[in-house]
Order: sequence, then structure tokens, then C-alpha cells
Amino acid sequence: MRILEITQPQPHQPTSEVVTALAVHSSAIRQQITGSNDLSFSTQQLTEDMLGAHGRVRLFACVNDDAQELEGTQRLGDILPGSIPAGQEDPTVALDVLGWAELHLPASQDADQPAWIDITISANIYPMPGDPTSTHVRDVVETLLDTVGAYWEGPLVANTFATPGLAPKRSVIGRILYDYGFELERLDTVAYLPLNTAPRQKPLPAGFAATHSHATGDNRIDVTVSGHSSWARCTIIRPANAPGTSALAHIDTFEASPCVIIAAIRESLHLAHTTWPELTRIYSDDANVITAMRQTDPSLSIAPIASRGLWRRPGHLTHPTRTTIAITPTAARREKQPLIAR
Repeated sequence: MRILEITQPQPHQPTSEVVTALAVHSSAIRQQITGSNDLSFSTQQLTEDMLGAHGRVRLFACVNDDAQELEGTQRLGDILPGSIPAGQEDPTVALDVLGWAELHLPASQDADQPAWIDITISANIYPMPGDPTSTHVRDVVETLLDTVGAYWEGPLVANTFATPGLAPKRSVIGRILYDYGFELERLDTVAYLPLNTAPRQKPLPAGFAATHSHATGDNRIDVTVSGHSSWARCTIIRPANAPGTSALAHIDTFEASPCVIIAAIRESLHLAHTTWPELTRIYSDDANVITAMRQTDPSLSIAPIASRGLWRRPGHLTHPTRTTIAITPTAARREKQPLIAR
């Protein structure tokens, strides 16, 4: 195995195959876990997120070089292009990528601010439900984590995505994070609300007021309900690049009681259904949203489809047994990132 860094995609250039494959394989794993492609994301969304980070994202690929020639990597100095200028060949097409690591550096100069990492395993080697994590998969994840540790010595935050009800330490990546000194900080349930019919609209309680925000053609709805010196704002967003039959919901509150939150959810669900009648599901991993959805209308059922674990590592990332890591010479010579934050 070999680690190669991927440069940031450039605007108005086609993304390279190694970046496109990251979106494809991540979406395939999410579909395997949830049984739906609603939570998939596109290559365009991935590149827009990277460009919006203004150079604070480092992207690495773990490549299988045992049985293939890494065409173009010597010419590129072990750095793979994130995008390909018009008329040029893509040297990443022939690569057998085993996994990716995204390292999102903090924007703040505060050394206590963590960087965020996201590890994606190739869908070609990702274990099927019920299968144990192979040594090969574990080696891929550990190699990617070792690479991250060579670039960043500050605190780290990572997410894991697994089937609902599975113990976090038994997830494919969760067990390895635990061995690296990560601690589970929070476990959220990802669930959806079937929206085949409009939720029952009820009058707001006395003393409550609601404000709606939605522009024609916009993919976002904001509903704020205020009352008793508190407020709750529910936001429902449809994927901008591929609006379909699903949307995502989260809620912000200020000293809001459960009845204020429930009223905000009820108002936003009704507005979403009337604005986008084709919607059939609204997803959320926000505990306040899910709890309020359960109480909004007893006839509507909530379906858990995944669990999301938030892991935190306070200090230097160190493998429990390894003392050295093997990365490409170019990556090894690169200066470590300062303790800044994204």
C-alpha cells in the first residue's frame, strides 16, 4: 500500500477519477448502510465543499501498488491531481484506490480547536453486513490514520456511520479509532419521517408566533416559532445539486420548551409539504428534531436507518503498537501543519 496526496480540485476543471471515486464509494457505503441513496452526495458537492474550505482540506488516497504500475505518479512527484485541465489525460484512472482520508484543518489560530477527519473505505473491500472487518481493511484505515498523524499533532474529531443499533466500537472504523485513543463523545440516530401526506396543521398555542422564510426556487425553508421569551428555528434543506424526494432537517433553539420545538417542527413540515409536494422523506440526526417529530403527529412513524458516532482525540494521534509510519517521500518531507483550526 502507498499513500498519495491529492491536490485540491480547481474551479472549472473536470475532477480527476480519484476524486470522483471518493464520492461514488462513500455514497455506495451509505446506501449499503441505510438501504437508500437519499443520503448520497455528488462529486460536485464534494468539490464545492473543498473549494469553500479555502485550502484547509488535505486529501489522501491509499493506493494498492502490489499488482499495478502507478502510471504518472513519478512524473507528478507522488502528488495526484484533483482535477484535470482540458485536453490532458487523467493519470489517476488506472489506480486501485483502497481508501481516502480527508483532513479538514481548523480556521482558528486557537490550538485547542480540533481538526476533523473523515475516513472512507473503498466499497470494493468494505465488509458486507454481518461480516468481520478484515486485516486488509484494518491496515488501510490504520495507514490513513498514520498519515493524518504525520500532518497534524493537535486534537482530532472523527465521525463514523453505521447501521442503527450497532455498538459504536463494533463499527468498521469505530473499533480502530478506539484503539488509536479516540473516545466516543456522542452517538446520534439518523432517522427519517415519511411525508406521504401533509402533517396535521394545528393552531399555534396562545402567545406563540411563527415566521416563515422561503424564496421561490430556493431549496431551503426556515420556520421560527417564538413564545414565552424563547424561540425555535427549524430548517429544512433539499440537496441543491439534485433535489429529489428527500430533504434534511435540523433545529436551532434558545431556551425553547418542548412545546415551542414541536410547534416549529409542525409548521415547517406543513410548509415543506405544501412547497414541495413531491417530498416523501425528511431526514435528520438532530435528537430534538427526531423527538419532536415523534410528538408532532402520532400517525406519522419515525424510521431509524443509521447511527452517527462523534469521536474525539484530545492529543497526538499515535498507533497503539506502531512506532513509525510509511508514507511517500514527498509527504514525509512536507512541513507539519501549525496548530490552527478549521
